[in-house]
Amino acid sequence: MTILKRKIRNAIRDIKERNFLRLFTGKAIEVVVKNAFILAKEYGQFNSAKSFSCVDKNKKPIPWYTYPAIDYLNNLDLSGKKVLEYGSGNSSLYYLRKGAEITCIEDEEKWFNELKTKYLNEEQIKLCNNKKNYVERIEINISDIIVIDGSYRPACAKYLISQMKEKNFSPYFIIFDNSDWFPNSIKALDEFLNWHRIDFCGFGPINDYTWVTSIYLNPKKKLERVNKNIILNGNYNCNLE
Repeated sequence: MTILKRKIRNAIRDIKERNFLRLFTGKAIEVVVKNAFILAKEYGQFNSAKSFSCVDKNKKPIPWYTYPAIDYLNNLDLSGKKVLEYGSGNSSLYYLRKGAEITCIEDEEKWFNELKTKYLNEEQIKLCNNKKNYVERIEINISDIIVIDGSYRPACAKYLISQMKEKNFSPYFIIFDNSDWFPNSIKALDEFLNWHRIDFCGFGPINDYTWVTSIYLNPKKKLERVNKNIILNGNYNCNLE
């Protein structure tokens, strides 16, 4: 009788709290649905998939990286940092919003014209119609952050390594998106850099699958954090200290 009373009491509580998912389907389905809601709403994946544009829950532009990588970048102060981005898009607008100076290398003329017309000036985005001009960018030697997220990624990684050897420059970090698709390039970077590589695995904007955004952290350089505490979407907001 005690067990029955407890079940009835819990059912009444769930009705009062309008927690109908738990009442009719059990805890497991409730957890799955809540997690899907966090991904769709709090991270903005629904808005991204609907518009086929990488945006957060407030419809502000974000990179086409995994959400764990975006959470990490959100908490870094990028003010005044020079970003060389192989590829362009909402990530370019994201870096601008964070106060960085950007140079984007783009080889799709239609996409280049759209970004240049609406958002970026000729100093911020460069159209390169051939592989050599795309990859071999002189801007790489003065960049604080290098993003490999466009065309010719193996060649971009190889050129980066050659320039770091020759020019002896050292950025704060290097981002390689979809790193799980390019194991040979990642191996080459690992062997040359000997830096900490953080693989941010998971879901991201638009896509219906998981992937990896890898960030190589320079052990000799450190960026300031925007917030001292860890801030992310959909967390439990629990502080045990």
